[in-house]
Amino acid sequence: MSAGIVAEADVLGQLHRYAEDFGKLYTEYLRVQAQLVAPARQESGLYAQMYARSTNPIMVTDANGVVLSVNPAFTAVTGYAEEDIRGQTPRLLSSGRHDQAFYRDMWQALQGKGEWQGEIGNRRKNGEVYPEWVHIVAVKAGDEGPRCYIAMYYDVGFHRNASTRIYELANHDPLTGLPNRALCKDRLQQAIAQARRNGGQIGLLFIDLDRFKEVNDTLGHAVGDRLLIDFSWQVVHAIRDSDTAARLGGDEFVVVAPGVSGEQDMRIIADKIIESLSTPFHIDGRDLYVGASVGMALYPLHGDDADALLREADAAMYAAKTGGGNACRLFDAELVQERTLRLDMESALRRALERGELHLVYQPQVRASDGCLVGVEALLRWERPGHGTVPPDQFVPLAEAIGLILPIGDWVLRTACEQMAAWRAADLPPLRMAVNIATRQINDPAFCDLVATVLAVTGTPAELLEIEITESQLMNDLNVGLDNLARLRALGVKVAVDDFGTGYSSLGRIRSLPIDRIKIDKSFVADVARSADSYAIASAILAMANALQLASIAEGVEDEDQAHALSGMQCQEFQGFHYCRPQPPEAIAAMLARQKGAMP
Repeated sequence: MSAGIVAEADVLGQLHRYAEDFGKLYTEYLRVQAQLVAPARQESGLYAQMYARSTNPIMVTDANGVVLSVNPAFTAVTGYAEEDIRGQTPRLLSSGRHDQAFYRDMWQALQGKGEWQGEIGNRRKNGEVYPEWVHIVAVKAGDEGPRCYIAMYYDVGFHRNASTRIYELANHDPLTGLPNRALCKDRLQQAIAQARRNGGQIGLLFIDLDRFKEVNDTLGHAVGDRLLIDFSWQVVHAIRDSDTAARLGGDEFVVVAPGVSGEQDMRIIADKIIESLSTPFHIDGRDLYVGASVGMALYPLHGDDADALLREADAAMYAAKTGGGNACRLFDAELVQERTLRLDMESALRRALERGELHLVYQPQVRASDGCLVGVEALLRWERPGHGTVPPDQFVPLAEAIGLILPIGDWVLRTACEQMAAWRAADLPPLRMAVNIATRQINDPAFCDLVATVLAVTGTPAELLEIEITESQLMNDLNVGLDNLARLRALGVKVAVDDFGTGYSSLGRIRSLPIDRIKIDKSFVADVARSADSYAIASAILAMANALQLASIAEGVEDEDQAHALSGMQCQEFQGFHYCRPQPPEAIAAMLARQKGAMP
């Protein structure tokens, strides 16, 4: 049994030893203060206070077992006041569960050793039977026989419940009730030991929810907790009776599946879990969609101990997530190299900002009617020493996963606004700057204050800054983020919706949101001149934008046919390789200078 597992027997053993120590204290107290049982029963002095204030019931009888006194705790536990029981015998408490032999052994121990302790089932005044641990000591006067007996009662039932609660807290997740990491690892080790003896196999599934962090950040921890509870029940119903589902922490879950015949058995479980997420979670009037990335490892193929299997299944889960999520993947040798490369990239990325390895390039946005440069989109690049330029789709998700997206996002915003200030200082025409904002940023309560400070420090007119968020971000009920968007627009900052058409927008929702521009996703632009479906979708998006008096821009425009088709739909601006690839700041400055020279 691992160190993390708390055994009930150990807890009860500690409680019994505590009772013994406490009983010895009372024995000493009685030896010194025999006056306590005198007819006058003095109520003063340190030991008298201990007697009166003890939370454990105490009974004092004479040598014949007739009750002389009980303390207030005795009354509180049994319901018998002192006047009810004085002059009676302890038989008044008898539950009838013990035979004569039990009491005969008790009295023999008291006469021979001067004390007895053990568990007794007693009965309260209201008839309720309850267990107690009793320690009885005989108080003697010199060589004479017992002068009196003192019994201290210890509530075994309360502490047995407490020990059970301690066990639950130590070994189960308090939110979902599933086994926690300690108990999961213990059961996995036991399953491995049995499989090693029987020559069997064990499947381990490592599950991580996709987009859970988005839900938690936007809707709050209360909603996130309810989602985790609901998901845990779906996992329990998807696995076999012989399997163990556990929550390791956060949105990470594990399934230990002993006795599998191979990969196919694990995939059946994984597919059930993933399929269960096709139905949304309905929480607080919202339908919440999340997916699951599942990594799988097999004993003994991928490891011969619990730590190795957890590590390999975790690596497979990460590979499933980086591959798009909502999928399962079995661990293989390639993942070892991928994991090593990821760790190297993570270590390098943590130092990239302070070492000045990040920089921005700017992709022009032109007016559809005349090709005039009207704006740029700031795009992040990483020049990693020894690796060249790392594209953002390789390191931005990593930055989000390891918590670097806020400092990097702040740096991007400051750098973009500082670049606008530099262009203005060179007396170049004003230019709109579009900056992509991550969910963590837009939900940061301090984000608006940061934007206002950057605008003030750089002297950037608010109307020249455009914040870009994706449609999926906007549709997830941003809470704090929506308030931030409204505050930004109040400052004069523009808000654009990127990748439009790929999410689940509705006309009613779009109409009520604080946005200024819609950016048509490049997936529709790519086939707009060849596919009737893409043409119809792009046309409908632009018609909606025009009807709602929203500005529009199409990204990914790569040829004249696409530009011509979009112009016919009254798309206002274009962005794409047909006009210009992302450029360094000096190239944009040269374009602005030429455009300024061509002005009448």
